[in-house]
Amino acid sequence: MGSDDATTLTLSNRIDITTAASVRDEWVAFLDALPAASEQAAIVVDGAGLERIDTAGVQLLASLWKSLVDRGNQPAWKGSTESLRSAARTIGMESHIGLVA
Repeated sequence: MGSDDATTLTLSNRIDITTAASVRDEWVAFLDALPAASEQAAIVVDGAGLERIDTAGVQLLASLWKSLVDRGNQPAWKGSTESLRSAARTIGMESHIGLVA
């Protein structure tokens, strides 16, 4: 499957306790807008612009990742910042958000 077949979700620059509710709402709308034909499709999560993320943000990402996998999608990272990798590593969540094989 080529990258042209993938749908991209671009993360905002900040996902933390203060933005978690609005980010969750955006992601629910993203999932709801995916057509049924997109099941089994690749979903590219672009985290290249993410500057700040805390524990709540990593937990929210883990929920998104699980939702994508549960619906049969194949999520993959396009970019992950050191901020994201560090926050996920600190709380032991790398594998829950696809940052380790």
